[in-house]
Amino acid sequence: MDSLPQPQNAQDRYLLEEVLVVARQHPFYNSSIRFPPTAQEVVSLIRDPSVTLSKLELQSFPVISKAGLNPIIQRLCESRERENTFKHAAYFSMTGGGSGKGMPMPFVTDSWENRTQRRIYGELLSQLRIIEPGDVAISINKCGFIYRPLDLMCEVIEYAGGSPLPAGNVMPHDKVAAACKTFVPNILVGGPAELTQFSKDVAFRGSTDKQTNIFFNKILFASEGLTTTQEEFLTHVFAKPGADLNFCSIYGSAETGLWAASNPEIVRSPIKGCRDFIFDTRNMIVELHYADGRMIQMDDALDFEEPGVPGRLIVTSLQKLRHPLVRYDTGDKGSIHRLPSSAYDQIEGHVDSLRVLRLHGRDTEASFEWQGHYYDLSETQQFFDDPKLGVLKWQIVLAEHEENIGTHSLEVRLLLPSEGVDETNLLRRLKDFFHVPMALEYLFRVSKVRLDALEKSETGGKVIKVVDLRKKSNADSSR
Repeated sequence: MDSLPQPQNAQDRYLLEEVLVVARQHPFYNSSIRFPPTAQEVVSLIRDPSVTLSKLELQSFPVISKAGLNPIIQRLCESRERENTFKHAAYFSMTGGGSGKGMPMPFVTDSWENRTQRRIYGELLSQLRIIEPGDVAISINKCGFIYRPLDLMCEVIEYAGGSPLPAGNVMPHDKVAAACKTFVPNILVGGPAELTQFSKDVAFRGSTDKQTNIFFNKILFASEGLTTTQEEFLTHVFAKPGADLNFCSIYGSAETGLWAASNPEIVRSPIKGCRDFIFDTRNMIVELHYADGRMIQMDDALDFEEPGVPGRLIVTSLQKLRHPLVRYDTGDKGSIHRLPSSAYDQIEGHVDSLRVLRLHGRDTEASFEWQGHYYDLSETQQFFDDPKLGVLKWQIVLAEHEENIGTHSLEVRLLLPSEGVDETNLLRRLKDFFHVPMALEYLFRVSKVRLDALEKSETGGKVIKVVDLRKKSNADSSR
């Protein structure tokens, strides 16, 4: 098998210098290299006494992104040449993506490195008490189409000492509910879309049949954040009377693997809309990049003159050697903080290398225009996050008006709870936010929909926030 042997160091991670030596000979970072080095060549590179490792510096490598890696990975995946070992002993996973555009990018990790990273991450989940002895977790994560959250979550839960039930997102919800009655899991695991739809179905059945009541004490979610409204609805449906739900989260991607986790009972962000994660600096190096060109390295950020100012997260993995990930642009914004003193008594084992990542969300300047107004996506998200609105999921669809060529319509698609929403107030707030005078009401529409009516990214299943059909129409008319 053309896979790396177990790392020589006891911690199952690599030295930065080793990662950089291999990266220098990898097509991800060297355009003159056609194919990645074989596993044997990787071992030779890091053991070659003639290599002066200290001469390679992290900042000498360029920042890479999905867009930059995609054509390289596509070429390597499509190549059938014998010397191409890119797909040997490989773990394939499609990225989730939120734009809904283009071919989803597969990312390839060495099989052994992937298993090792999962095991170490499972240990982190146990260390942070996200998974505790006796926990039984039912996972309704998406699976199939080369997208791996179901098997990923089940395996890390096993490594953490928990007992997973792999229901998946294709299992009918009445069957999932029956499994909950049989196995009595205390943790529900899934992406926000799956969690929302399952909770709505359980709430609907529970309103007519009290025997369908299902209770959990933890929700473990991934993929994208839960809004306050979603958390309140999940608590209403799944928390035992008088009890709360602990909303824990994982953080990672197909490229980075899982590397940070959030347990609000240990660390909780004081900033509304942000979530505090904990990660191990022995596994991941984080840089913060700012729009003015500043770059702050991981531990320097702790003593930065403006501590806590979010920057763009650029990461280098110390758990990937055969296909290195060096200075990868995550597309997220965050800040780095020391572990608070209150957390030390709650975390067992090694804590000196743990840091807090305060995640502020996607770093995007994306905006959309309608009737001369520009709307920032982050501000739009904040509007819909208002618990008073009661919106579980939303999507904006921009299109050419069917009867008035050259004018554009805006449709707001909403997934709402079955009760408790003041729709009159909601419509008024929407018209105020989108500046809809009476003269433009014919171009504005609000639709209550089910989750399956919202357009999603091809593999990740994430709801696409803005679907701009005007661009498609313009492209079609120009052909």
